[in-house]
Amino acid sequence: MLKVGDHVVVQSFVRDVSYAVRAGRERETTLRLLQMLNDGNDPIKLIEAVTRFLREWTGCEAVAVRLQDGDDYPYFLTTGFPDEFVQLESPLCARLPDGGIVRDGDGSPVLDCMCGNVLCGRFDPELPFFTKSGSFWTNSTTELLASTTDEARQARTRNRCNGEGYESVALIRLGHGASALGLLQINDRAKGKFTPDVISFLERLADQIAVVLSQKMAVKALQESESRLRLAVDATHVGYFDWDCRTDRVHYSHEWKQQLGYEDDEISDSSGEWQDRLHPQDKKKALEQVRAYVQEPWPNFTSEYRLRHKDGSYRCLLAQAALLSGADGEPEHMIGCTIDITERKRMEQDMRDLNSALERRVHERTLALEAANSELQSFAYSISHDLRAPLRAIDGLAAIIAEAHQ
Repeated sequence: MLKVGDHVVVQSFVRDVSYAVRAGRERETTLRLLQMLNDGNDPIKLIEAVTRFLREWTGCEAVAVRLQDGDDYPYFLTTGFPDEFVQLESPLCARLPDGGIVRDGDGSPVLDCMCGNVLCGRFDPELPFFTKSGSFWTNSTTELLASTTDEARQARTRNRCNGEGYESVALIRLGHGASALGLLQINDRAKGKFTPDVISFLERLADQIAVVLSQKMAVKALQESESRLRLAVDATHVGYFDWDCRTDRVHYSHEWKQQLGYEDDEISDSSGEWQDRLHPQDKKKALEQVRAYVQEPWPNFTSEYRLRHKDGSYRCLLAQAALLSGADGEPEHMIGCTIDITERKRMEQDMRDLNSALERRVHERTLALEAANSELQSFAYSISHDLRAPLRAIDGLAAIIAEAHQ
């Protein structure tokens, strides 16, 4: 027969064991999630894995992830939700009659529904269906709607979850701060799927998901940006370089080397690779220009010079560069790009030669016309003199006749 004291000890022991078991399961779940988050760099595959994981772990029939897309937070991925529900619920931005977005006094978009409340931080932590962190959860949307006011629910709810028959609903914000990365939504038609401990644990998982997801999205965005830059570089045949002013080492891009006819392994990372190939007539000016720019930078550095090609010819390059300084204010890197303008220069020279040839021809034609005009004037004078001679004779005869008849 247990005494009261023994009963307290047993209760305490059971509680401790339960806590240890729950903590162990949470650690195991967290480790599984962390392993999943660190597997690969594709954010889409990560979100797919997270939704499957949460659906399995919670035992709920539907899981969705919303991510920011401009002003709105549409569904990025859903599993278990009916297509019509997803289509109707996906946009959150409140709209004006003309289709424009409703904005608050600060100019921020107004987001509808309880999802919008969570994303915008519209919540009252004293209410039982909100957590201190701003998540929303309920085990019975029907009872919640019957026992609360529109004001308590922030008056912007659309209640489609309840209309679809979902009783258990949890909305967990992804990320902290003024701007949320997105939101986790977990729904089930059965009541009683959540507990405060489960919601708290989901919030901790959401924080980890948000951190890793934002990193992977940033990496993917950088990779896409680099890919677009690479395509642009390949299409325009632009070379680039990165000169470390402190070590005098230079990274020459593949395109820069190709402009001179070399493969990657044929040019080292020495600044001499550029200096030694400068045309003798351009070398002094180009080096002085770079030294002056490093000592006292100016906006929009540009330089034209000729570099020796692998075949011995010289290619004319147009370089544009910018100087990056370190924390001490001293120049660290000079980065820039080069464009082969040899053909443009040749065309410009051809145009100058053509213009000079045209000017010579015009001058020659002008001289020829002037000479011809002078000859024509002499000929006209001669003809005029010859034609006036008979007229003078006739004029003299007429004068004699007139005098004889007076």
